[in-house]
Amino acid sequence: MGHASIEQRTSSCMTSSSSWLKSSRCSRPLSRNPITRRFQLLGELLHDLAKGKMHSRELHIPLRPMSKERPRSFQGQSRPYMSRNYKLWMKDCVAVMQEWWVLPPLQKVEHIHIEHHGAARGDLDNKTGAVMDALVKAKVIIDDNVTVVDDRTERFVKASVKNSHIIVRLEWE
Repeated sequence: MGHASIEQRTSSCMTSSSSWLKSSRCSRPLSRNPITRRFQLLGELLHDLAKGKMHSRELHIPLRPMSKERPRSFQGQSRPYMSRNYKLWMKDCVAVMQEWWVLPPLQKVEHIHIEHHGAARGDLDNKTGAVMDALVKAKVIIDDNVTVVDDRTERFVKASVKNSHIIVRLEWE
């Protein structure tokens, strides 16, 4: 598997204006108009169906990698505290995934590969944990325990803050 070609393709896809989001295959930008956007996503889904590629998907998330936060409780709080930045990041990540994923949640995943492109800060397992939580929250996978996901790899690629993004590759039966 050529990592250089993957990095080259993703960096060229991520250079357009911030008013455009990328599709799951990063083939062209998605429109801000919700109706046009849905037709573009449907067209890509039909394109994948015609090629017989429905047992694997690649998602490009145009967000910087973020470490998973541990909920913290302070005296007198009934609900644990999560930072505002993490909550907003999770909301954006889930929104991108829900737009991209049109199938029911996966019961069993053969393999998940997560690539984090960004600044070299934080632990890789915490960054991967945040993405796994977003996959569950977006209902891409039913759960992130070992009965659903028993084969997972992660990779970090140093990139500028401007070119930060996450790539998730899923393979299932």
